[in-house]
Amino acid sequence: MVSVLKDLRRILNTDIVDLIYPHQKNSAEAKKAIARRYYQEILNKANLDVIDELMSPDFMFTIPTHPDPYYGPDGFKDLVTMLHGAFPDVQLEVKHLLVDGDTVVGHWLGSGTHIGSPLHTVKGDIPASGKGFLIDGVSWLKIVDGKIIESLANEDTLGLMRQIGVIPAIPSTTSPEASKAHSRQFFEEIITGGHIDQIAELVALAQRRIAAAQDAIERLTQVRMRLNQQFRSSLEKRVQEIFASISFTPYQPKLTDTYELQLTEHTAGKETLVAASTGENQIL
Repeated sequence: MVSVLKDLRRILNTDIVDLIYPHQKNSAEAKKAIARRYYQEILNKANLDVIDELMSPDFMFTIPTHPDPYYGPDGFKDLVTMLHGAFPDVQLEVKHLLVDGDTVVGHWLGSGTHIGSPLHTVKGDIPASGKGFLIDGVSWLKIVDGKIIESLANEDTLGLMRQIGVIPAIPSTTSPEASKAHSRQFFEEIITGGHIDQIAELVALAQRRIAAAQDAIERLTQVRMRLNQQFRSSLEKRVQEIFASISFTPYQPKLTDTYELQLTEHTAGKETLVAASTGENQIL
């Protein structure tokens, strides 16, 4: 009974439209409509029934970070189920859709939170980190006669891995050459070579770089503070010399940490501020 209802719905949604408007079946707008359903109903809502409706029996999904494609509607169902299992709130917001012949190119912004099941990879599972991600991606859908026969996706996998905590972010103080080498090692040894054991090495390397960068920042901060203190002391001394040459009062100008001038006096061995209305203070 369930299969009969599915067939009936498919006929009502697609076949009658094809009979009435056969010339529109392969139009650009028709292909865009199918692409929107691909993103909204399948990838965002995990409606597996729509996969049977929209996908060709020979459908193939390919992404560069996986060495083997996902074949057929059932293979793609496994991928969608795994994706929503790991990221229950995953959403792909389509920013642009362009049609060129049988191909619909979609630029999307993907987001989600790794709070579900482990993320399955070709060489091991990544446990849930509780962290969210926001990445860019592009998909190429090949649509013929109202069916999606191929999907090729490319995403910011390195950004995803960093944001969910698999690989620490490289500090901004790292040189461009070091960043390139770090990224090259990630793709060549982990993604392409499948050497999951290299993750620990990359993490340790990143942590050493972070520690070195933090140490350099602390040292530079200390140097800046010392230079600032020396400059303020020198400037304060010069201001006091100038003030002493034009005033015969026991008052003494002081510079605050924010380089504001204040007039002080010593009373009973205690330094106090001179009232702002004092003539010397107004001159200062």
